[in-house]
Amino acid sequence: MRVRTRTFASVVIGVAAAALIYWSARSGRPEELSPGAASLSAKKVEEALDKLPALSLPASSGPFELPNGLTGWAVQLEGGHPIATPAVADGKVYVGGGFGSYDLYAIDAATGREVWRVRTTDDGPTGAVVAGDVVVFNTESCTLEVRSKRDGALVWGRWLGDPLMSQPAVAEGRVAVCYPNAGSQADTGPVTPGTVGRGTLPATGAGSHALGAFDLATGRALWAHAVPADCLSAPVIANGTVHATTLDGTLTQIDLATGRLISQEQRNATSAPWISQTDKSGARSEAIVSQRESQQKTVDGKPTEVHSEGLRRIDSKTGRMSEEKQLFGDADYLAQSTVEESKYYTAPMKQAADQAVGFAAPPPQANLGAATANLGISKVVDAWSYEGSRPLVTKERLHTAQGNKVTSASRDGKEVAWEVTYKPEVKERLLSPPAAAGDQIVFTALDGAVFSLDGRSGALRHAFRFEKRIASQPAVMDGRIFVGTLDGWLIAIDTKDRSLDGWSMWGGGPAHNGAEGR
Repeated sequence: MRVRTRTFASVVIGVAAAALIYWSARSGRPEELSPGAASLSAKKVEEALDKLPALSLPASSGPFELPNGLTGWAVQLEGGHPIATPAVADGKVYVGGGFGSYDLYAIDAATGREVWRVRTTDDGPTGAVVAGDVVVFNTESCTLEVRSKRDGALVWGRWLGDPLMSQPAVAEGRVAVCYPNAGSQADTGPVTPGTVGRGTLPATGAGSHALGAFDLATGRALWAHAVPADCLSAPVIANGTVHATTLDGTLTQIDLATGRLISQEQRNATSAPWISQTDKSGARSEAIVSQRESQQKTVDGKPTEVHSEGLRRIDSKTGRMSEEKQLFGDADYLAQSTVEESKYYTAPMKQAADQAVGFAAPPPQANLGAATANLGISKVVDAWSYEGSRPLVTKERLHTAQGNKVTSASRDGKEVAWEVTYKPEVKERLLSPPAAAGDQIVFTALDGAVFSLDGRSGALRHAFRFEKRIASQPAVMDGRIFVGTLDGWLIAIDTKDRSLDGWSMWGGGPAHNGAEGR
């Protein structure tokens, strides 16, 4: 697949025949496709992936071989729950059993063999964060847990409140996490090893939730500041600052070491921020977030709220937002009606997931009304799994997936290099945020697709599609792509392309800001 050399190239995924389903550019040359592949044009929009046959997994856990000779493995986790992004470290995959599960697993990354499995203190483990010798995660109900990477033993835990709908972040020996702001509790010192403490510091300011920090080694509470809602996906730590967007769209920036508030402003943010250096010394940086804009229009004679989404940049030291708006486009996927009418992640599926953990309706302390107004989501499992249009900066390029359109631009966002549109006729959001792996950008799609694009040219490098639903970003290490499905499967695809490497967990690392320059 070649990208046209104009001001920018516009490409639509929809390769002829079944090549796209399990095609892989094993030569590593992005311009080469398998025999029979066609140059992509606007006409190919109608040949979207949902009209092509998908690959079936084995009936039970085990290895599989794709028609092109590539191999992989699939493990069916107990309970069939929605699975968050796994974490990969030292040849093992660390993954929770999903929303509603009480299990945390360590699985051999090469074979899919279970290494260990432990019962968590509460249900609903989020995506795992691996930092040094420990695995860190929240449970939806209601505990921050730190466990040994070696055998899963509990190092310490801290009960924070119900529900917890975002992941923690880890950097500089500290854990940053969002939780319901229920006031202070007495037990805020080091947690007795192997037990769960129950205490939080009084949060400075006002808000339904708190953003707090805890000592990674001991669990001691360090500081807490109020925020208007739970974190969106996870806090992000970079350059000694905790950056967190919350479900209502507010961006909060706090000094990690001291807890000093740098800024807190409503930005209508719809994604976790990406922190990008603005000079080579690293002394200055900016938070790049997706932002929603809404206005009332008359559509078919009826007043309708119409949404658009693009990128905004906020200085990390001052909290000042640039006046320039970048890459804005229609965002029907932010409408509550679009979310609730999803073909792939249906409202009954989400309602059943919530009810299975005791939520016939979202509890007031979840403050999901703020998320509905900003993001169109209304269920606890919605917030637990939401990832949005989070941008990525790598190798001096800015990449973003807004709804179903992937855009690659210059680092400053001023010059678009190429665009790839995936199923443009579909209104709901299908694509995960991009994951950077070598020179490639890797995505999953809600309809079961997994594919990578060349970061420079936009050319298709690897593509697969399974008869599964995938709602989380992939992890990509040592040539293998790891994904979790909505019905409890963990899938590993060995592309044999060892340049695919370096995205070990959600956000690329324990601080969730990847590694620029990789």
